[in-house]
Amino acid sequence: MIQLPLVSVLMPAYNHERFVEEAVKSVWDQTYKNIELIVVDDGSSDQTLNILQKLCAISPISMKVYTQQNHGVCYTMNKCFEMSHGDWIAGLASDDKYQNNFIERMIASTKYHPMESTVFHCNAFCIDDRGVMGAKYSALKSSCPLQGNSFLSIANRENWIIPGTVFVSRSLHNIVGEWDLSLIAEDFDMLLRLSRVAQFVYIDEPLFLTRKLHNSLGTQRRLWINDVFSALEKHRDFNGIDFNKIITHRHEIESVLFYSDGDIIRAVHHLLNAIKLRSELSKKFITFLRVVYLFITATPRVIIMYVFPIRIIRLTRKYKHRLMTKIKWGLHGI
Repeated sequence: MIQLPLVSVLMPAYNHERFVEEAVKSVWDQTYKNIELIVVDDGSSDQTLNILQKLCAISPISMKVYTQQNHGVCYTMNKCFEMSHGDWIAGLASDDKYQNNFIERMIASTKYHPMESTVFHCNAFCIDDRGVMGAKYSALKSSCPLQGNSFLSIANRENWIIPGTVFVSRSLHNIVGEWDLSLIAEDFDMLLRLSRVAQFVYIDEPLFLTRKLHNSLGTQRRLWINDVFSALEKHRDFNGIDFNKIITHRHEIESVLFYSDGDIIRAVHHLLNAIKLRSELSKKFITFLRVVYLFITATPRVIIMYVFPIRIIRLTRKYKHRLMTKIKWGLHGI
């Protein structure tokens, strides 16, 4: 009888008491059965660890739960990997979920590609904090997922990938090394390093459920944006790559994204950096015009998402104050 390869699912957990049980059970429910689940609680202050320990006691698969003081996601992922033994490595955030055939489809795809030089990933559905399923992720992003040689696509943010769907061999992970402890967010740096030594293979099936929360690390761009440029700086030795062009382009992109988020100060900061990096005056002017044009196209969204709500809140507070004053004097008259 052929022994199926062992798959290690690495789960960094932090303050996800509402979602962690769903995440764990989505691993239990996999149609592929040779799995180990390694969970490291990163010093949660809620009931996440208690829930994990109870689940571990009744787990139908090999499951180990560790705890530590809060060290951040990169340290936690390194600890997960250190404790794992699988031939293949998958990551799962403690608020996301797998479809029940995620690992089966990934393993099936590995038969056609060299394990030491291939990164597998797939499509996903978005879910909200109540688990309500929305559109495919591709419908929200782009019709161009990462495939083949992908370093420039990742560096320039031209194509997309859902980091939680990444599936790699242990041997490939050993080649690229551990997660960088100096970074707040782990995904971009690891994807860049993988792209230098591996091809990307995309499975066009929504095998993953990625949860969109307003307070998640991924939505707090201001916390990890410096990590993007720190990660890029590691690859200046990549032959044939114009890194100033890449970094300038990234500043342009981040300027527009911050503007779309209503963060005008950071938007202007990245615009000025992009202009500064251009060597010729004509190119500086073109950069300015291009970014301003993108600002203009994003303005309706900014107004709808930020200006209207602020105005409504102010009006609500104003009339609430008037109403409370009338109620106060009305009661006083009684």
